[in-house]
This record gives sequence, C-alpha cells and structure tokens, in this order.
Amino acid sequence: MNKDVQRMIRAIQRQGFTVRVSGSGHYLCTSPDGTRRVSVPSTPRGARPVTGIRGTLRRLGAQL
Repeated sequence: MNKDVQRMIRAIQRQGFTVRVSGSGHYLCTSPDGTRRVSVPSTPRGARPVTGIRGTLRRLGAQL
C-alpha cells in the first residue's frame, strides 16, 4: 500500500468519513453525511495520481 494513501485514509477516518475496502482492493470513502462517495486506489502509480486523490477527497470536504 502507498504510504501517502494510507496517511490520507487515516486522516479522513479521524474526520468522520467511512472507509471500507471493495473486492477490487480500492477504498470506498463515504462523506460523514453519507451523501457523497468516492473510490480511491490503494496502490496508485506515481506522484500525480496521489495529488489527484488528495484533490478528490478535499472536494468531498476532507481537510488534508
């Protein structure tokens, strides 16, 4: 697992997001109010996808 993704997942869980692992190994992150959901790969390839994941989680309301 990518360490950056692991840190982001822990940070959003502390903020009240629900995170579960799908059958494909992706993380399914649900906002605290339960209205928005996003799939995050557990092993992104390179730095650019990690930046994109961070932006996606911020748009969901996460403070990263």
